Amino acid sequence: MLNRTAEAVDFALTHGMLQYSPDGKLRHAPLCTSPYHISYDNFHFMVQNSLTLQSLTQIISMDKELLIDLHAPLQQHDPFIATLLDIARSSLSNESPWRFHLSRSDFMLDNKTSTPKFVEINTIAASFHGLAQMVAQLQNNLARRNLINTKAEENPVLSHLVAALERAVNAINYENPCLLMVVQPDERNVFDQRLLQYAVQEQLNMPFWRMSLDEVAQRAKRKGDTLYIENQPVAMVYLRSGYGPNDYDTPDAVAGRILIEQCHCLRVPDIFTQLAGTKLTQHYMCSNAAMKQYLSPEQVDLLAPSIAPMYRLDDMSGNKSMRDIACLTPECYVLKPQREGGGHNLYYDDIPPFLENLPLEQYSLYVLMDKINAITHPAELVVNQHSQNIEAISEIGWYGAALYHDSQCYFNQNLGYLVRTKSVDSNEGGVCSGYACLNAISVDKPQ
Repeated sequence: MLNRTAEAVDFALTHGMLQYSPDGKLRHAPLCTSPYHISYDNFHFMVQNSLTLQSLTQIISMDKELLIDLHAPLQQHDPFIATLLDIARSSLSNESPWRFHLSRSDFMLDNKTSTPKFVEINTIAASFHGLAQMVAQLQNNLARRNLINTKAEENPVLSHLVAALERAVNAINYENPCLLMVVQPDERNVFDQRLLQYAVQEQLNMPFWRMSLDEVAQRAKRKGDTLYIENQPVAMVYLRSGYGPNDYDTPDAVAGRILIEQCHCLRVPDIFTQLAGTKLTQHYMCSNAAMKQYLSPEQVDLLAPSIAPMYRLDDMSGNKSMRDIACLTPECYVLKPQREGGGHNLYYDDIPPFLENLPLEQYSLYVLMDKINAITHPAELVVNQHSQNIEAISEIGWYGAALYHDSQCYFNQNLGYLVRTKSVDSNEGGVCSGYACLNAISVDKPQ
């Protein structure tokens, strides 16, 4: 009799579903053996809203002064935000008309309504395109051999991403261009990145470079508005780094990002799109006033029910500040800093002592969000070749790509999905940070 866990692990190892562990050992990526089931209505709802969220983020990313003014109060107390603002101000004169966006909008199914609630949008380094495609293939391999009962929804997200990159590069029409991926030194998730690199090299026949921000400063050159690497014009810079404080811990790293931002290549993302993805900006853009300003009434009607309310700590509800309310009922909220990458949020009993010791002048560094009580479901998780059956919750992310020339949209499309499944006892959802397992979805057929 076939062993489902062993078969899943062998498939993962054979097909490159790999990661380095924190201690440097090579292991298969954590995964689930069976897909997470959702309704067709929820599937369609998330796809439509993810495209709207991507459009909304793009509109706000074009308002450079708004984003600088929104984040300026944070710079005195947050060196990372101060660095991003310095980079942004240095690139204000860049009038490149082309903008290419890659994002991922994350949702969870609310236990009360069984409908999706928006968690956040990731505008920089939204990863796992390759591994997300692979895990659906893994589960369908198990289903074909009757090792699980349900097939996963096909998820050709990597193929769709490469096609979107090709359309974007062709649109800007560089002669003999190359593509640059900016990565972190000692990247643990290198295999997911390599899957994209090899697909680009094979399908686009384009030179592909991997460099850290420090290496960009040391090896790349600017000629006019064009960035060059060894005399090859760079058509696109895809950042899988630059989203955390440690990415700017040397002068060369900052100089490398500034060099990128001052050129007319497609920057994925540019610095203002990165600022459009902070928790502070999401608090602003998901307000009723902002949605009504930037979106059509039909888009607002569809998107608004999915928004989990967000608050500034000094917002008032009755005669109490939201800070005080969160201290009294911490189980109702998530406290979010201006950080990406998993492991930064605070929950439950960790919230009151933190807020009680937080100086008033640092309130603007954090945003509160109503905690989403997600639908629970059984899941079999496989980590380091061992399986465990648990009660779990899942977060579904929808990848999107959009190309703009000034305000004209050439395309805004869905690429595919990412599912991260974790124990009900785990708060965070990062795969690389060790909290969640990769999964796929199965979907009811439309009536």
